[in-house]
Amino acid sequence: MILFPEKKIIMLLSGFILVMWLLQTSRCENFTNVVDIDLKPDVPIIINDDGKESILNFNYSVFGNTNVEALFVVENSKKAEIIGETLLVLNESSIGEVSFKVTGKIIGRTYLNVLVREYKSNNQANETLLEKFELIVTRVSRPIDTAFNVVIITLVVVATMAMGCKIDPEVVKATLKRPIAPIIGLLSQFLFMPAVSFLAAYYLKLDPAIALGYFALGCSPGGSASNVYTYLLGGDISLSVTMTLVSTICSLGLIPMWLFTVGQKVIYKGTTMQIPYVNIITSLLGLIIPVFLGMIIQYKRPNWAKKLVKIIKPLVFIFLLFAMTVGVYANLYIFDFFDLIILLVGAIIPYSGFLFGLLISFVTRQPKKNLIAIVIETGIQNTGIPIVLLRISLSPPESDISIIGPVASSLFMPIPFIIILVAMEIRKRCCKKRLPDEKNDLAMMDEPATFTKLAEDGSPAHSFENLNSHTHPISNTDR
Repeated sequence: MILFPEKKIIMLLSGFILVMWLLQTSRCENFTNVVDIDLKPDVPIIINDDGKESILNFNYSVFGNTNVEALFVVENSKKAEIIGETLLVLNESSIGEVSFKVTGKIIGRTYLNVLVREYKSNNQANETLLEKFELIVTRVSRPIDTAFNVVIITLVVVATMAMGCKIDPEVVKATLKRPIAPIIGLLSQFLFMPAVSFLAAYYLKLDPAIALGYFALGCSPGGSASNVYTYLLGGDISLSVTMTLVSTICSLGLIPMWLFTVGQKVIYKGTTMQIPYVNIITSLLGLIIPVFLGMIIQYKRPNWAKKLVKIIKPLVFIFLLFAMTVGVYANLYIFDFFDLIILLVGAIIPYSGFLFGLLISFVTRQPKKNLIAIVIETGIQNTGIPIVLLRISLSPPESDISIIGPVASSLFMPIPFIIILVAMEIRKRCCKKRLPDEKNDLAMMDEPATFTKLAEDGSPAHSFENLNSHTHPISNTDR
């Protein structure tokens, strides 16, 4: 069909009028089509938590014969805040640049929302969300943080190697020949503990990074601390060491499996964060391989292994001293996150493990020593593994936030055992105080002239001076 020039002009004018009408209608219904605000440079916004002001520059453009206002709001005011005026008045058609000052308070992720407000003829405001910029608050890297990471990694690796030096393959073989108790411990540690840690962290709506830390803790094996408590409380130390070894080896595959499935698909669902699988596997290998090195040393160089085992106690003391001094100072930010919910989850995870281990041991009728070992191995996790694993595998701020869970839980793990050990020590000392009196009573009972057999008339008929002759030989003078 051939159109005449006049018809072409009419059609072009009609199309132009239609487009302008659609733009006007769209602008009236949703004014964000005529306002554009861009961050310069690109997102995400990364600031530090040191309280210093960071300047954010935005480009804006307004098209249309209208007056609008842009309001800049930090979604979570606990993590960051904007300093000064947050309202930008945009008069009619204009293009320009605006700057805001923002400071970080607590590490984490939030959003800087840009709300655009338009006033109608009746002075009613129509407000809607125009842009949403991701805002990340990270910690300032300090030399003491690097030193803390290096020392913690070194201590964990050496302690893990020393644990391998304590393992006697023959004892492990003998224990595994009765596999019921080790299987119970393994299932409790890698099925129940991940489940309870996930449910507690996920359904209490914790920050995804904190929830991941708790979940990684629940997936972790036992450590040297569980062996020590088992020994002190009279449990089966061979079973404890065997369960620690088996769970440590299995964690090489089970920790990544849990993190790659539940961690990424559920805990991190709906977030922009990704779990670095390669980093986690590499870090886990670095933490597990020392166990095998320790076993090789124990097999090839028993003398070296004995010397390495001897340093465990002072190493634990150094670790605790370092953690309570330099560790606390370097990680003071953790206490900013502690609230009732964080501490509650930190207590729920180990105590649920203790109760479940106790229940499953009763159901399967385990001996008392096995019961003690299973309870301790189920509830006590090697907190050093998730702390080091997450600290060196994740990027800031998740690398700092994720360790909050393991740290909080480590505060509650030893409490029941400390109470039991203190009670045992008090009872022991009280028994010692009564022991001298008991000895005196026994001595009086052993006196040969004290006990005599009376005849029917009441006269002494037979002496029991030789009553304890099997333990107290009679001298010639007594005879």
